[in-house]
Amino acid sequence: MKKIMAVLFAVPVLLAGMGSCGDDASLNQIFNVSASAPVFLSYKVASGRQIDFHFSTPVEVVEAVLDPYTEIEGFSGGETVSLMFADEHSTGEQLIVDMLVQDAGGNTLSLLLPFRTRNDRIPKLLINEVRTETGTSAAGKKGEFVELKTLTAGNLGAARLFISRAGTSQPVYEFPPVEVAAGEYIVLHIRTYAEENPVDELGGPETFGLTTSTANAHPAARDLWTNVNVEQLRMTDAIYLLDQEDKVLDAVMFYKTAEEWTKNKVLTQTAEMLAKQGEWLARNGELVKTPTENDAAANTRATATRTLCRDETVPDSNTAADWYITGTSNASPGLPNSTNRFSGS
Repeated sequence: MKKIMAVLFAVPVLLAGMGSCGDDASLNQIFNVSASAPVFLSYKVASGRQIDFHFSTPVEVVEAVLDPYTEIEGFSGGETVSLMFADEHSTGEQLIVDMLVQDAGGNTLSLLLPFRTRNDRIPKLLINEVRTETGTSAAGKKGEFVELKTLTAGNLGAARLFISRAGTSQPVYEFPPVEVAAGEYIVLHIRTYAEENPVDELGGPETFGLTTSTANAHPAARDLWTNVNVEQLRMTDAIYLLDQEDKVLDAVMFYKTAEEWTKNKVLTQTAEMLAKQGEWLARNGELVKTPTENDAAANTRATATRTLCRDETVPDSNTAADWYITGTSNASPGLPNSTNRFSGS
């Protein structure tokens, strides 16, 4: 503000020296002074040693620190500010950058931003079982969950799970750095009840039994929790996993009625995105631009005890043919899927 005041006070003196005709170019130069701070646009994890921050105008870094403390080797200036770590960081751990930048006009922007470092070791994952309906029983409340199965070993850090009707701009869950083995079952509890006393099981198999006060956790599986008690998953919906490059790791689309599918346009948008990456195909296995509800898995008969399950006996085909509704009381969070299929009407 002080800088602008100084320019305006100088205007009468300059005008007096210009004469009555004036000089449009000079006037434009005087009044075309921007007091707008630079705008932060986005960031990108370039490597295990570098994070790029994108701004609306070229800037220089005045100061930058990371929390938890992480040594910074250096940073560049420009519309893209590259921050370089002194050491490799490649497990998708979360850091917070506190950075002050300044443009050529002296305008500053203070940025406080959480981000995750690079993870090139995300394992091959399959969405394996989905509970879309809640229920209660003598054993306790049953909340929505998404079960994953690891096909390879790796680290889950920075993988993201999206539920279309919960919103596609932000993930429902971003995975912390967790080393996993091949063949693990991971139950992500989409709904968390207050009385469940949930524990995120982030270590080896010895941590799998830490959550004991819920009907939804199994001591042989890894349990992770969103810690929210709201509906985020519907009977007509889509679930997909993304890596840091927005590459789809796995997905499933399912529906209860064609009407519900049609009125939720986000499902069509999600179907197009998944088809573009070849991660969801038509029911007959063909690649189409926009899969419809007819190409999604039928979820009509799902209940709290009848879940949507992947057929673990066949290879993943990225089609509805991989999925079925399990038999009554055969939901199996944290265990291999029951082969009993619901046959009622």
